[in-house]
Amino acid sequence: MKIISQDRVLKLSNTDITKREYDAIVIEVEDRVNYVWENLLKISDREFVWYVFRGDVNCINPRTDNEKLWFEGEYSSSVIDGDFQSGFPTRFIWTKDEVWQKEVLNHIAQNKTF
Repeated sequence: MKIISQDRVLKLSNTDITKREYDAIVIEVEDRVNYVWENLLKISDREFVWYVFRGDVNCINPRTDNEKLWFEGEYSSSVIDGDFQSGFPTRFIWTKDEVWQKEVLNHIAQNKTF
């Protein structure tokens, strides 16, 4: 899945953005957010029934979602908690998959209870 540049995401808060460009970026962000979250759930050995990002609106707000994205829904819990239990850092949208996936795996390994 193609990452989206941070500048492109932040462009959503630019008052000079055209509606066409805004709508295009929103679709890109929605696709990327869904991709990251679904893969994060798989990596953390969780299954999901459904989830939603920002209520019924799958749109990032650069002013309020600048650090972390939160999800609501029905998905199984696992050994993962804290940072990735119900969301992920916004920077994962523009971070290479190998990098954020390694971060998640390291987090799981560090928080595993024996």
